[in-house]
Amino acid sequence: MDLFLLALSLLGTGGTLALLVARNAKLPSLLGTGSAVIAGIIGLIPAVQALLGKHLSFTAAWAMPYASFSLEIDALSGFFLIIILGLSLLAAIYGKEYMQHYADRHNLGAHWFFFNLLTVSMALVVTAANGVLFLIAWELMAVSSYFLVTFEDERAEVRQAGFIYLVATHLGTAFLLVMFWLLAGQAGNSMDFAKFATLPKLSPALAGVIFVCSVIGFGAKAGIMPFHVWLPEAHPAAPSHVSAIMSGVMIKTGIYGILRICTFLVHGVPPAWWGSLLITIGLISGVLGILFAVSQSDLKRLLAYSSVENIGIVTLGIGIGLLGVSYRIPVVAVLGFLGSFLHIFNHCLMKGLLFFNAGTVLHTTHVRDMNLLGGLSKKMPVSSVSFLVGSVAICGLPPLNGFIGEFCIYLASFFCLTESRSMQAMLGFPVAIILHLAVIGGLAAACFGKAFSIAYLGEARSTHGEHAHDPKAAMLWPMIFLSAACILVSIGLMFGAAYLLQPLLHVVMPDIDVAPHLALLCDILYQLLQVIAIGLGILLLVALLRAWLMSGKSVTHAVTWDCGYLAPNVKMQYTASSFAQPIVDMNAAILRTQKKIERAAGYFPSNAHFLSTTMDTFMQRFYRPLLLGIRRLFAKLDWLQHGHLHLYLLYIAVTLVVLLICYVGLK
Repeated sequence: MDLFLLALSLLGTGGTLALLVARNAKLPSLLGTGSAVIAGIIGLIPAVQALLGKHLSFTAAWAMPYASFSLEIDALSGFFLIIILGLSLLAAIYGKEYMQHYADRHNLGAHWFFFNLLTVSMALVVTAANGVLFLIAWELMAVSSYFLVTFEDERAEVRQAGFIYLVATHLGTAFLLVMFWLLAGQAGNSMDFAKFATLPKLSPALAGVIFVCSVIGFGAKAGIMPFHVWLPEAHPAAPSHVSAIMSGVMIKTGIYGILRICTFLVHGVPPAWWGSLLITIGLISGVLGILFAVSQSDLKRLLAYSSVENIGIVTLGIGIGLLGVSYRIPVVAVLGFLGSFLHIFNHCLMKGLLFFNAGTVLHTTHVRDMNLLGGLSKKMPVSSVSFLVGSVAICGLPPLNGFIGEFCIYLASFFCLTESRSMQAMLGFPVAIILHLAVIGGLAAACFGKAFSIAYLGEARSTHGEHAHDPKAAMLWPMIFLSAACILVSIGLMFGAAYLLQPLLHVVMPDIDVAPHLALLCDILYQLLQVIAIGLGILLLVALLRAWLMSGKSVTHAVTWDCGYLAPNVKMQYTASSFAQPIVDMNAAILRTQKKIERAAGYFPSNAHFLSTTMDTFMQRFYRPLLLGIRRLFAKLDWLQHGHLHLYLLYIAVTLVVLLICYVGLK
């Protein structure tokens, strides 16, 4: 545990020093990056030890009521700590170079302070063993990420994104306060997680209320629908390496919270409706998330909606895992939870890589709109290959890593189909999961096929890409590392690396022997690896045969046949909107895409114009009217803010007296 505390101290010290020397041009980045990298390496050691089964703990005196400074790292905490520290380490290396073009206009010292504070707060969230400490860390995570999102606060859209994020995260926190209050009431007014873990079996109604509060409170941070509205606003506004952390790991703290609460509430057999609720949420988030992603032209906004989709898949895995526990089908429980954990880890790699690539595109072209890009593969070959790797991986295509987690969830659903009694009990959920995952996979292929082809292939659609080039090594190596990880992690899992997650599965399913089911999975994956190897071997033989047949023959180049056009230009290429138009039109009732069309007229038309915009339906139909209503309501309370200091002090005194009376009454 000493190494973990040392890592937190280094992060805090490095961030504070960066803030103190903010006027220096280079020192803030050196201090922020250096401390994040060193602390990340040190902190990974206890995290890996915990994942392998070693339990670490630390407790210090703390005078705050109901609080204790208690930290514990078990296998569940260690797993999330690995992805937090690992991706933060790479993001710090990437961000050092990425932030240099902001040095003349912004305070980089403040940026690195909040970057390190975000890493510390996320690490504390997944290791806190006391409710008060957890909530403080949760609030620090919200505040530090808010200041990172609003780094370019001179832009109105950035300020609006920060406001939406702050409102959304605190609405979620309100449900968490209720959840912890209910748990503490059952634990003798104690907020220690050790007391929560030893609670007697709660009444079904109370346990259900606590579970729903956790799903809403943590789901708002995770970005499950319909609590996702801050993601497509905050991710495009934040610096790209911050977007990578928020999407790759910060939203996973919401998943951690749901899993941790389940370990407190599940004693024996959880109610089946818990799993059904999570499956329903996962299906909705998965399908709608990727639908909205397909319709986007902003590259970072597309990736934000893709995160909603992937969180839906993770939630789906947890839901089917809970159903497996409820109906006493161990293989379904193991495969469901394992698929969820594998997808959490793999999504961290894939989304970190894709946001780094999006940042590289923005860094070199200064635009995010894919309709203004094109032809980047010729000028950015390394970046284009890494984006292609990330795109193939996140579509869930073998043999890359995005395939493994989804494959486990597929297997869990198929095993459900072999159990006639489970099929009747689960109300057709296995069939729904299989069909929806297939739809999600197809839409994801269309989405990232569009993203890669429009941005990187073809010819440049504007002058923005004229000076595009691969970034410097500090931004390039993190992308290369994550690209390699997307390939090697998948192969390692097929060779049996899933056994490493055995202690993790034991935390969420202490009553199930997971070893036989892991052995079954690894045997299936090994056979699958053999099939993939044979397929790749055939492709290699075909390529070699082609090379042999073409050897010694001259290859000539000619103009591509262009349907009789004598003067082709870049406007004849597909745009991001036209590529996705068939899918968007088929789902018009959901997406409600707005189109502005100026049609060509006459024999020699001089101008024609088409613009399509897909806004978030949940934001337009629900959240925006709600927020405007709240704003109008509070506008009527302006008379309370009149500038008289003595009346403000009176408000405080009256509030304290009321709280004191309530406290005495409760005693």
